[in-house]
Amino acid sequence: MDYRAFVSYAHEDKVWAAWMHKALERYRVPKRLRADVGTTTLRPIFRDKDELGYSGDLSATLIDALARSQSLIVVCSPHGARSFWVDQEVRTFKRLQPGRPILCALVDGDGGDPSSVFPPALLHELTDDGELGDRLPEPLAVDFRAAADGKRDGLLKLVAGILNLRFDELKMRERQWRRQRQVSLTAAAATLAFAVGIGTYYFSRAPDCLDQPGLYSELWSPDHRNRVQVAFAETGLPYAERVWRTIDDLLDQYATAWSSVHVEACEATYERKEQSVQLLDRRMMCLTDRRRNFVALREEFANAKLATLEHAVASASTLRDLTRCSDMEALLAAFPPPDNSAVAEAVNILKTDLVRTRAALMSGKVEGSMEAATDHANRAADTAYPPIEADALLLLAQSHLAIGEWKTAKNILYQSAARAVVGKEGELAAAAWLELPSILARNQADFREAFNMLQLAESYVASLPETHPLQGRYLSERGQVLSYSGRYEEGIALLGQSVTFARQYDVMHLPGYLHALAWSLVGDFRTEEAIEVSDEALVLAEQI
Repeated sequence: MDYRAFVSYAHEDKVWAAWMHKALERYRVPKRLRADVGTTTLRPIFRDKDELGYSGDLSATLIDALARSQSLIVVCSPHGARSFWVDQEVRTFKRLQPGRPILCALVDGDGGDPSSVFPPALLHELTDDGELGDRLPEPLAVDFRAAADGKRDGLLKLVAGILNLRFDELKMRERQWRRQRQVSLTAAAATLAFAVGIGTYYFSRAPDCLDQPGLYSELWSPDHRNRVQVAFAETGLPYAERVWRTIDDLLDQYATAWSSVHVEACEATYERKEQSVQLLDRRMMCLTDRRRNFVALREEFANAKLATLEHAVASASTLRDLTRCSDMEALLAAFPPPDNSAVAEAVNILKTDLVRTRAALMSGKVEGSMEAATDHANRAADTAYPPIEADALLLLAQSHLAIGEWKTAKNILYQSAARAVVGKEGELAAAAWLELPSILARNQADFREAFNMLQLAESYVASLPETHPLQGRYLSERGQVLSYSGRYEEGIALLGQSVTFARQYDVMHLPGYLHALAWSLVGDFRTEEAIEVSDEALVLAEQI
């Protein structure tokens, strides 16, 4: 987690919130407890210092911080009980972080009527739709009022809640520590050093990784091509040859690009001397993940059945974008790999299984995919490694979407996005938020939730390269939601931009974007334009 706690408060209680934030970040854990809790300080604590003067939902920045906070501190008072934003922050935290601690800090009010000091979301369960459900018992609160705990003991109770310690034990250790400290205390900053092994792609000599034809052949050799071509032909479908040509072209382009990026990464370190070995390690791990994705998809095609062929191009769209492997800033900021060898092995196995199951799902094998996706999500949870948890949950949500279970999928997507944010996987977070908006708008007329998900996706999409496929996906999803809500002019403009994007960078999704544009044109009574766009989509779909 990036934050030990998120402080939620009403504007009128900002003095209390500022004091808590400062006191918690300055707090030093007693030496005898540091080994047990694994930290010396509680930094960082999140507190939004901006005025919440806007209307609508919580900002993407606040939701991002809530998703990355280990606990929630709610400043409780008559002002906090009436605050719309405090209530929204509690609701969002409960949905993103089910089971994580919510600590109530009572600073004002008589406390006789719980609803006068606690926001509604603290007094009720939340339904699957995020609405208030059954009444809960009155929450336990740290009482900062002078007649109760006061500031000193109140602060220690908050610390105990954040660190999951007993208050009496913490207070005893606090006293011992203060008695022993005579002049000053030099805090030993705990530095977690991780060693990134390059593994399969560790190269001590430049020539070992500069053979582009050899690298290409590992992915898409004549033997690989022949196996897939024969498998497609054996389906007996009349369009098997046309699909094969399209897939051959797509996989050839990807293998060429992959081997080119691989060579460029090596040259940057060993020839041009402009890139550290550490950064090369990160780039090679990224390329290894893409290679694993490619090989699993290739083997799925080599065992093609009728359903596989019918959805081959859609399956090929699961190949992950290569631009991330050249994004130096993103690679260095990425979540560190597991430092436990058993966890690392489990994560690598899961990565391969996720690619295979996702390819099977895209090929129409829904029933088997649901069972496998459930298993993957459980195994990912056992690793406690956020990036793989996020990907496994995303696949599970996609499996539920494939059978029309939107409500279940929505809840899982929130969890997937939360783990992606913790795992510093902006691409996965954006993918999770973009799975559902148009479906919610079209099938449930839930425009509020659809726009909320688009808002969440926007900040992550903005951080991706301009040519990333999710850029086009965002434009298409937002355009569809606007059209479904009756704002056809705005929706058609964005859908037109998604089509332009796909023509340049993402031809596999072009037919789908054209179909969405055609539907919006029909809704706006521009029938002739709709027919023209729809005809182009059909022609392209046959070609692809």
